[in-house]
Amino acid sequence: MYNKAVSESHRHDEHAEPCLDMFGRVSDLEISEEKYSELIYDFNKLIHSELAASFSAQADFFKSSGVSVLAIPGSDGRFEKGSRVSAVELIALLDETASGKMDVIREKIKGVLTKVSPHKIAHIEWKNHDSLLSSFNGDRNRIQPARLGTDARPLLGDESMLLAARKRIGAEILGESGAHIKKRVDNLEADARKAMSGVNRIAGTDAVHFDLDGPNGQGVVFFNPNAYQLSFKIGPLRLVQSTLLAESVKHMRRESNQDFLSTLRSNITRRLSQLSDDRMLNLSNESISKIKEHYNFFLRLYHRSESSYAERGVTALPLDTQEVVEIRKRLIDLSALMQTLKIGKVPR
Repeated sequence: MYNKAVSESHRHDEHAEPCLDMFGRVSDLEISEEKYSELIYDFNKLIHSELAASFSAQADFFKSSGVSVLAIPGSDGRFEKGSRVSAVELIALLDETASGKMDVIREKIKGVLTKVSPHKIAHIEWKNHDSLLSSFNGDRNRIQPARLGTDARPLLGDESMLLAARKRIGAEILGESGAHIKKRVDNLEADARKAMSGVNRIAGTDAVHFDLDGPNGQGVVFFNPNAYQLSFKIGPLRLVQSTLLAESVKHMRRESNQDFLSTLRSNITRRLSQLSDDRMLNLSNESISKIKEHYNFFLRLYHRSESSYAERGVTALPLDTQEVVEIRKRLIDLSALMQTLKIGKVPR
């Protein structure tokens, strides 16, 4: 796919970390979706280890500053990052001694990341004992329990503290905020389903992520963060992520199981395998394999569009007729499968 775009010579930032710089070329390898997912996982694991080692070298500073845990969420935490376009986000769990020290902590974090990674830092989210952990930045209208509850990986600190935070999110889901959290999570799933058309509204902007109805049966994939155009991230990838989260929340509330999120794998395809092995999905092994294949298919296309933007400034990649047909088929199949998927103990 994107033969014309990927045949152009690659331009790389001379300061880019070699491992990160390889991502774009990896997405063009003639390998299966499963193999691609495994390779990306391994690349991310290597980068994560380097980040963890660098932050551990500053462990005394962070501990004395009141940082209990420093975790990395999102695609980094899921080991699904595929381009250096994707900015680093961090979650810092703070104790009471961190009050008034956030600016100093932030500068130390930036200093460590600058030495290890060429990425820009998108955001550092601070959480303490008073925080609604299932929210983003304490905003009750931005409920995102997966960021810390399932996706985040620890870079620094006591891992048992991260586990305790995840269990606190479970308690929030079962507690007085539970109905509100469930409603907001259901909305995330509904929004992702709407975006399967390739269009949605972000920050007041009507963003077109992909268009399969171009002239002469051709289509276009768009990636331009400045215009909120995010390729296949907002539709198919978010649909799988948000459906798994919404079904997990329903299961937790139905079974009064506040620990469930804390048991789940962060990587999406591995989480699907885990839930299948534990007989927690109502679908056949064949259907679950299809979901994983579709997810990794769209993940690779998303990575290609990110890399083309990063390396050549390309914001629109053409699709030929055959590619459009395959994408349409996969979108329809994935949508139907995720509509059917339920989480709950399946009788043997």
